[in-house]
Parts: sequence; C-alpha cells; structure tokens
Amino acid sequence: YYNLRGLLRRVDPGLDSLTRLPDYPLRHSSGLHDSFARVPRTPPLSAMGFVALSPTFGLRDLARMNPRAALPLLDVRVPEVYERLDSISAHDFLARIRFPEAAHHLAFEVFSRSFFADPRELSAAELVLMFHIYFLGSSEGLLFDVPDEPFPTALWDPLHRYLEGHGTDVRTRTPVRQVRPRPDGGLDLTTD
Repeated sequence: YYNLRGLLRRVDPGLDSLTRLPDYPLRHSSGLHDSFARVPRTPPLSAMGFVALSPTFGLRDLARMNPRAALPLLDVRVPEVYERLDSISAHDFLARIRFPEAAHHLAFEVFSRSFFADPRELSAAELVLMFHIYFLGSSEGLLFDVPDEPFPTALWDPLHRYLEGHGTDVRTRTPVRQVRPRPDGGLDLTTD
C-alpha cells in the first residue's frame, strides 16, 4: 500500500488523481451487509468498532469464539506468522477459532479474493496478515481511495512517461523471463 502510494507520488505528488471512497460496503448474496463508513480509523479501535457495528458479529457468536486460538490475529510478526500458520488453510484456521459463520463472507469473499485464492488453498498466515494490516496495522482506516479517471489516464500513462523520462525502455506485452541485479544497482531483464 505505502510502496504503491510512494510510486504514484512520483507522477502525482498530491495524489490528486485519487478519490477517497465514502464506504467500502460488503454485500453477500444471502443479504448480509457490512460497512466501513462509521468504523473508527485508529487501531485497535478500528477492529473493535467493526465488530461492534457489524451485523455479522453477534454477541453469542463472539462468546463462542476460541480466544486462545484467535491470538494469532493479534500477534503478527513476519516471518514468525508464516512459521506458525503457513501449513494451515484459511478455512481451517477460521473453523479452529470458531469465527462466526455469518462473518465468513468477510474473510472468504474479501481477503481470500484479494489473493484470488480458494479459502481451502489460501494460507492462514496470509489471511491473518491481511486481517492485521487492514484492522490493526493501518492508521489510514479501512476505506480506500481509487483513481478518478480510467487506470491508463490516472496511473499507467503517467508512470510510463515518468519511466521513459528516466531512461527506461518500457515494453508492454513483453514477458520477462529473468530479473538480475547489477553491481551498479540497476537491473538486467531477460525477455523473449
């Protein structure tokens, strides 16, 4: 997130091409609906606020959760999180902590989709890291900003011009087979 914003600032210092969304609604086909609009921005209030405001986290559901098994959601350190949870699927991890069934859409349809992965294939470590980043690790809150123009106009074309201005030969639709660092700090790319 921060790296992408840093890159975009090279062509748009004020990030004026981005517009903050007023909400990031989560709508499930069953009718469940979550919102981030009223959730506090500051961790850990963001996590607590989401749980308090979400219709998918009932008090009974929270009481049934296994707090000891859920501790990895709060204790996220890399690479330790991978050592502990990479061999467990996101699906099995949520079952182990007795994550509320109604809230599975949050984990499976938002976070696992971020990785384009089936929850039974997604590593619990990746899921826990995403939860941590979104709910506890970001002082910007849970709402996103998006380009206010089509991606080529807002992002790709300005970045293309920026890179060419720095001597880069930009080639789209060219598969890169290998990237090797050079002693001078540059990179050598092997293409087709």
